[in-house]
Amino acid sequence: MQLKACCKAADITPHRGVRLAGYPHYPRENTGAHDPLMATCLYLDDGKCAIALVTLDILFFSKKYADRVKAAITESGIIDGERVLFTCSHTHSGPWASGNPELEATAGDSEDIDEVYLARLLDTLTGLVIDCAKNAYPAKVAYGDVICGAEYGIGGNRREKGGLCDPRLCVLAVRDEADCLRGVICSYALHPTFLHEDSTVCTADYPYYLREKIKESHPDAVVGFAQSTSGDQSSRYFRQGQSFDEAARVGGIMGEKAVNLIESLTFSDDVKLGMESAEVELILRDYPPVEELEVIAAERKAEYLEKLNAGAPYLDVQNANLRMLGAEDLLGYAICVRDGKRIDLLHDEIPCHIGAVRIGDLAVAYLPGELFVQYGIAIKDRSAAAKTFVFELTNGCLPGYCCNEEALAEGTYEAGNSMLSPRFGEHCVDVITGLIDRLFGDDK
Repeated sequence: MQLKACCKAADITPHRGVRLAGYPHYPRENTGAHDPLMATCLYLDDGKCAIALVTLDILFFSKKYADRVKAAITESGIIDGERVLFTCSHTHSGPWASGNPELEATAGDSEDIDEVYLARLLDTLTGLVIDCAKNAYPAKVAYGDVICGAEYGIGGNRREKGGLCDPRLCVLAVRDEADCLRGVICSYALHPTFLHEDSTVCTADYPYYLREKIKESHPDAVVGFAQSTSGDQSSRYFRQGQSFDEAARVGGIMGEKAVNLIESLTFSDDVKLGMESAEVELILRDYPPVEELEVIAAERKAEYLEKLNAGAPYLDVQNANLRMLGAEDLLGYAICVRDGKRIDLLHDEIPCHIGAVRIGDLAVAYLPGELFVQYGIAIKDRSAAAKTFVFELTNGCLPGYCCNEEALAEGTYEAGNSMLSPRFGEHCVDVITGLIDRLFGDDK
């Protein structure tokens, strides 16, 4: 059977006043939208297997909400909801749709979700996937990647200037029988944080400008963005400012790269689809005594205030601020664990769902939460597929970053904000590469 596909989009911008996620230490009620937040669906069906890849312009999307949408989709009888992926762009200027890690750690609650908006979001996602499944048309797909990193002043490691990064912009594209580009999913490992805590408007950040650049050449295309393993990746040491202008510069370069790549790809309608998944238990870290963490938090706060009051360079102040926030989060989580308090971002997300989708010779590996880039690179290096993309923040969240041993030992912001052992990231790499082996085993 010839491949069928459908690509559609829906506006998921919240109403004015809904609290923005991304900088929970700085509560922000949105004052409007600079650009629309979008959900996109790319549906594929080879006659034996149907899958749907849904991208969301939000920070996190909890497993408990993804499961509700998947159940509603399954009930429709159109497509199995377990073959639908919900993956986030990770914009820090969109609404909450999960537990709030810092608030839970420091205040013991998570009350930022607007229930009216959430209900609309879940209904919209359900209808979007069903609509795509009902309206599939003959199509062909292509996929590839292109380097788009430090040489363009884009991205990189935020813990260490010049540190480990993945500069590959990944692109999955769909054309219809008339050769019109109908859908694109781009993926890249870079925090969408060009707009910071002082901004109160909804925005998809740089993925918005990436989308607009592609649509200049292909106005009929639906363009989604899936975040790759960016737990330690940001523009900190590369950006020329924290503004819409800088988001436009970066997104525009990415979009131009994507357009050029798409034009060079060979599209095919003879594509085998498949999916393998697994549920894995979290491997949690051990916490030092609360009394010890109280001393560290006080020291980090004093260091931050000293740099702030001395008028130190911005990066020095920002890094000190993040070390302080990480120490405060670590203390808060340790207290929650000691006192047996429920943490939504932990208890709503277990067991976590990971897996891989096959699209021809491409493997799309997916995991919940924010992982350091080394884990995404390891999956790509060990993958049995000819080409591998890695989507994080898919079908759920994690209780903080999935760090490496070095970050945990250093006590960085990411480490302070994590309840996970580095062994969890290593375990996920092992499981996912095993699932990819099963997907491509018949090819050997």
